[in-house]
Amino acid sequence: MDLSIYLEKTGDLNPQARGVGKVLMAAGLGQITDLGGDIPFSEALRGNKNSRPKYDSQDTIYLTINTV
Repeated sequence: MDLSIYLEKTGDLNPQARGVGKVLMAAGLGQITDLGGDIPFSEALRGNKNSRPKYDSQDTIYLTINTV
């Protein structure tokens, strides 16, 4: 959640900081899906608005990593 907020706040004003955030997000997603397989991601970054996010397939997570 912290990285999601960080990426939102950096916007396009600071491309270097945004790049660091994207690398950290991709690395974290890769580690988590390597260890756990299917993980909640697409609905998970909504905070308390969604307490039961759906699980995304590992294939979908790998595609997301390439587009973060």
